[in-house]
Amino acid sequence: MGQLTEGFTQEEQYETALSAANKMIQLDNCLENAHRAMMYCYWKMGDRIRALRQFEQCKLALKRELGINVSAKTLKLMEEIQEG
Repeated sequence: MGQLTEGFTQEEQYETALSAANKMIQLDNCLENAHRAMMYCYWKMGDRIRALRQFEQCKLALKRELGINVSAKTLKLMEEIQEG
């Protein structure tokens, strides 16, 4: 995660962290750490469905734009979210 989103996340300011991560993604849709921050925040806010949708958006962006798969770190977070 970016330093800004990481700080907000550590302070459990999830809405603010979401906003910061969303702005990062608007600048570069392939910033996997920003997608991961959004996944984490949605999850911690109790919205697993949005967290998993964010994973799908990340996966599609990386595949379409860069021709790569998500990192092991992002995949691990998605699995944790799925498990609850």
